[in-house]
Amino acid sequence: MEPIAISINDTAKALGVGRSSVYALIKSGGLQAIKIGRRTLLTTESIRRLAQWSRPSMWCKIGCVSTAEQKSAIRRRKTRPSCYMPGGVA
Repeated sequence: MEPIAISINDTAKALGVGRSSVYALIKSGGLQAIKIGRRTLLTTESIRRLAQWSRPSMWCKIGCVSTAEQKSAIRRRKTRPSCYMPGGVA
């Protein structure tokens, strides 16, 4: 039987992103979270829906910073913003 929900760490591994990016996606509504006591779990349905998006660069548009803000942050800090996704617009 497949799990209905998985942890933040397992979600980050499955999507190939960091935990802070997962939290940003939760905050923006890109991922559906379930709180059980102190534990936060994410529905596998919402993870699958996010992973099926054709353009990972859209992930930042739903929860982190806009493309222009990303480019500006990269120029200023010479690093990638915390919401950078592989294949994204950075």
